Amino acid sequence: MQLVEPLLFVAYYWVSLFCTEERLWAIFAKRPLHTLRTSWFGSRHFVVAYAVAILLFGVALPRSCEAMRRACFADVRCARRLTRDAYGWYDADDGQWRAYRGSFVTLLLAAAVMTAITRRIKAEKPTARLACGLAFVAVAHGGGAGCVVGVCGLFHAASFLPPALAVPAAWALALACLLAKDPALPYRRALPAPRWPVLGAGMYAWPDALPLLVLRLVSHVADAARARKQGSTTRPAGYDLQGCLAHALYAPLYVAGPVVAFDAFRNAKSKPISGSDVSYALRTLIVGGFLELVLRRCPAFALGASGAFRRLEAVDMAAFAFVTINVLWLKFCFMWRVARSWARFDGVDPPENMGRFVCDNFAAAGFWRGWHGSFNRWLVAYVYRPLLGAKASSVRRLAATGVVFAFVALWHDARPKLFVWGLVNFVLVGLERVVGVEARARRVVERAGPPAWDTVGVCALGAGNIVLLIGGNVVGYAVGVGGATTLFSGVFGPGAVGAAALAAWVVLGAGTFAALAVRRVEFFASRCDNSNVKS
Repeated sequence: MQLVEPLLFVAYYWVSLFCTEERLWAIFAKRPLHTLRTSWFGSRHFVVAYAVAILLFGVALPRSCEAMRRACFADVRCARRLTRDAYGWYDADDGQWRAYRGSFVTLLLAAAVMTAITRRIKAEKPTARLACGLAFVAVAHGGGAGCVVGVCGLFHAASFLPPALAVPAAWALALACLLAKDPALPYRRALPAPRWPVLGAGMYAWPDALPLLVLRLVSHVADAARARKQGSTTRPAGYDLQGCLAHALYAPLYVAGPVVAFDAFRNAKSKPISGSDVSYALRTLIVGGFLELVLRRCPAFALGASGAFRRLEAVDMAAFAFVTINVLWLKFCFMWRVARSWARFDGVDPPENMGRFVCDNFAAAGFWRGWHGSFNRWLVAYVYRPLLGAKASSVRRLAATGVVFAFVALWHDARPKLFVWGLVNFVLVGLERVVGVEARARRVVERAGPPAWDTVGVCALGAGNIVLLIGGNVVGYAVGVGGATTLFSGVFGPGAVGAAALAAWVVLGAGTFAALAVRRVEFFASRCDNSNVKS
């Protein structure tokens, strides 16, 4: 049993890297040995990265997880947050994951039934999808389903306004919905909570669905306004109420996303189920298996919520922050990939939400392109580019970036820690642009031959970026500002004698080197593909 955790964590890193990144998976699946032999992964320069990975995932993390378990069981507030089942204790302290896990079997049954219906009814597939969406929302929200349809009707009514007024009206409705759904604000208590016979109030409250719902509805209004500007008719075909509801209530993506813009959904052409869809679903199950195993070995949620992580030593605090961000990635990756798998089996191919493995990042801008990627694309299309306008000066880019992060914080919840999270990421993205982190990395990646000495500088910059990325996300989604202050003082403060800080820098620098190796594989594979196309 002593080898279980080392093998689990080592397998987690390599399997997640190669199985969850679709571009890397496609490249290695085509020519695995050749790609390995000709990349940095097969060079002598990568020996250090392999050694660091084995020491981190095979030695340090298992030891720190044991320390985390002891700290949790020694703290009454942490221990009582754990649950027990036939397989032992389990950390189900995260409310979102607990609710999703509890309804997972029901979700799978709904997916199977609704996909069978829409696959069977080919001629009237849009109508069938709308009917399935309405049924899904009725079961999910009970009497609140009427409120959801009413919100859709309000946004659709806004699309009838002149294009110059339609989008501002949609944004006013969106901000009102986001403020109304926030449990920390008093407006939510004024929202209706109707109950229907048999269904009652449903499986979860309808205001909790508003964040994703307003993204779809804003895109409906904005895309309709753009179509009216470009076309000669006052009301182009396809932007009717049925289309609005079919898109907003699309069952596979309703609960968790990914986010699909209205025009992309309207123009999507149904495709048959392929081997790649099955492969994607199976690899999604691997992600869920890792999450289940990790939450049985490391109580990251309970430690963060109870504050028991403060009992940890400096090195174990660093490991706690690292494990926390990985557990968050596993949770969201599994939820989003399940939804995308369902949509793909239904014939719709939405964007990938987790384009990168969480440990395959070294820049904040790249991290947010890969984490909740469909939301990032939505923000670029409906917030960032409209704010830039025709003259994209540096000042306007910086201001637009600030507005984007402020909106994302409000979109999640109007809490101080999330606005701190937004500020940290805004500053980090701005610093990256000044220093040119991604430009430096691109020069290293696109250069032929073995890594040169400037690779060391990029790895050092990447390590610093990763520290701030982990810190910012731990603030927003785990321990808050006070907890993050404790973490940083414990790991990088004078009491740590620099050992934990140095270890963290070496580990994260090696992780950056591995990320550069991945980018290099992708770059030369794309160049090879382009040359084949031209020939």
